[in-house]
Amino acid sequence: MRALGVEPYRTAMFEMADGSQAPMEIGRTWVRVNGDIELTQVVFSEEGSQAILGAITLEELGLGVDPIKRQLVPVHRLRI
Repeated sequence: MRALGVEPYRTAMFEMADGSQAPMEIGRTWVRVNGDIELTQVVFSEEGSQAILGAITLEELGLGVDPIKRQLVPVHRLRI
């Protein structure tokens, strides 16, 4: 993300899939998915890691994952 001009503003602890914990840097940037644009949180990972859309970004964009068709689909947003 730094190559795109995104800079971290803080560090937080994250739990990994194997249960271990690691500090990771957090930043914010604009993302565009299917023509929709939203300011979202990004987490910096190791160099060479694959970029993924996380739960926060999907929720902000009102999207869900269709695992059968392997595509993003609009979902209703919840107001709590």
